[in-house]
Amino acid sequence: MDNYSENNSLFEFEGIINRRNYIVNILLVETIIQALIATPLLIAIFKSSGLTGAILGGGVMPKWWYVIMCISGALSATMYMPSVVRRFRDIMGSSGSDNVKSFGIFTYIILLLSIPAGFAQDMFFSIIKIIGLTILISLACIRGKVTGLMPKSAVAEFNWGAFIGTWIWGLFNKSYITLWALPLSFTMGALPFYIVCGLKGNEWAYEKITNKNIQLFHSNQKIQAIVWAVIIPTISIILFMSGIVFLYKFATNYAKSHPNFANQAIEYYVNTQSKAAMAKFDKIELGKNEYKFYIDPKKWINSSYKEKVADFDMASGYVMLQTLENGNITETFSATATNNIMNKIKIYSTYNDELLGEYYLAPESIKNLREDQNNPQTRRKILEELKNGYRFNTHPTLP
Repeated sequence: MDNYSENNSLFEFEGIINRRNYIVNILLVETIIQALIATPLLIAIFKSSGLTGAILGGGVMPKWWYVIMCISGALSATMYMPSVVRRFRDIMGSSGSDNVKSFGIFTYIILLLSIPAGFAQDMFFSIIKIIGLTILISLACIRGKVTGLMPKSAVAEFNWGAFIGTWIWGLFNKSYITLWALPLSFTMGALPFYIVCGLKGNEWAYEKITNKNIQLFHSNQKIQAIVWAVIIPTISIILFMSGIVFLYKFATNYAKSHPNFANQAIEYYVNTQSKAAMAKFDKIELGKNEYKFYIDPKKWINSSYKEKVADFDMASGYVMLQTLENGNITETFSATATNNIMNKIKIYSTYNDELLGEYYLAPESIKNLREDQNNPQTRRKILEELKNGYRFNTHPTLP
């Protein structure tokens, strides 16, 4: 193949590729990685409270997790490279043909070095990752010296009908490649593939029609886009509402046949928060009148307000799991019990035992909540107090 002939293949180095098809190939790589690697990892997180807790608490993940993350990064970098090389060859033209190989090797090394940025708290790797992303994005933005001189395709426009309707649109337009949207809809690879359908939809559909009148083709596709923009959301709403009703009935019947269902759900949540706390805090001491949690002040000062509140939720879940009485987790998880626990939680600096955070809700408010928790006015008032109960030291002494 001529080095300057268009080649839109996903895994070939010869030829050139324009910006549009380069974006399509990058999205296809993401579809593969998200469907085959990211989705199973997400399922593993939901099935394991230990993994969930480690992620929420910023703790250390199992070794196999990091191995899979490295494999994922290496695979995506390897699959990017054919398109990257062809895109760079298009941008440089014949005058820069000698630099294509060097640029490809350099980009590949950058992409590999950026892999640790996903799990290593290191500024160097984060900067390398930004450089890698900048290269990939820049290649999609710079006009090619070769393809830039070619006539603009009259067909290649974004097809909103294909993006919204995906496989249903594909059946009407004999573009059966869109049927991949069906299995992908159950994975994290769905969105990038939907965008690919939008980008390539016109080309797929135009190949199948016998009347090649371009104006008539675009007119038909615009009508379809309007139709699918109405039909698909309507079908989605109906299916969503039907799903909600089905899940409600299923959960109700399941709860009746499994009396411990609510306790199990609460126990999973508390157990997850407990493991998150163990990963988040450096030391935990549970006394009779005070629950002490120690954290690095550098981590604390870099946390947002919401993250600090989440730290208290983790600490609360940990304490509840440790202070269960008679196995009655529902009673332990009640609003009044939770607030009593929160009042005793103190977060200290591991550097000098400086108080970093505490929570306070007046005893009378807890009493009112216990005695009058069904009164909407009482609940609203106490909810306001709950929001204002956090007291944070935002300028702790650093090592």
